[in-house]
Amino acid sequence: MFFRPGDLASELLISAVTLWEPTKLVELGHLEMPDGFERFMRDLCHHPRYTIAQYDADLMIEVLRVSEKMHRDPADQIIVATALERKAVPMTDDRAIRRSKLVEIV
Repeated sequence: MFFRPGDLASELLISAVTLWEPTKLVELGHLEMPDGFERFMRDLCHHPRYTIAQYDADLMIEVLRVSEKMHRDPADQIIVATALERKAVPMTDDRAIRRSKLVEIV
């Protein structure tokens, strides 16, 4: 999840890859959702305050730039590239993203 600096009340961005991560965890049996995966995903994607940051050409160009400067985890590269391309700040506890020092972290 991301926010734009100076506007904490603004909409929140969610990288499309962030939607994929819990999907894989459910698929592999590492995450259970009491109300069901479909409900969770639909509620998240249709929440009025969230915008899903989709993949586009500009993001893929930024991913390639980022990939030269950080570890090879594609999800982390997409998250960092999304932050840079959208001029947003990721809200993450991910140590690898924090260590990269490519983006400001909250």
